[in-house]
Amino acid sequence: MRVNHGVGITCLNYHGRGTLAGLITPPRLLRMLETTAHENNIPVQREVAPGVITETGYIQVELDGIPCASLSIPCRYTHSPAEVASLRDLADCIRLLTALANMSPEQFPIEPETGATQEARP
Repeated sequence: MRVNHGVGITCLNYHGRGTLAGLITPPRLLRMLETTAHENNIPVQREVAPGVITETGYIQVELDGIPCASLSIPCRYTHSPAEVASLRDLADCIRLLTALANMSPEQFPIEPETGATQEARP
């Protein structure tokens, strides 16, 4: 990802060592994030992050499955005294999160897609 070119929307992340957990963002959630950003003139860029894992890798498999996505602020030299990030990317991430928080429940795709099968729980 490029610093100062918009918020990162993670399409895929996985650790690759030890645990093989990771996140594949559901396509409908990815579309909703990109559409919301576009409607609010917020620049975004897609991210694929091998070697990175967040809690979303585990949350997505809880209960009957919880759709998850990760937003990120592009950085350079992370975990060093000279880490670099763009204040514009940070502000855009806040704007996108605010737009998402102001959505009505009907606009937010958290229910299983039509036609998805669900196994009965004991």
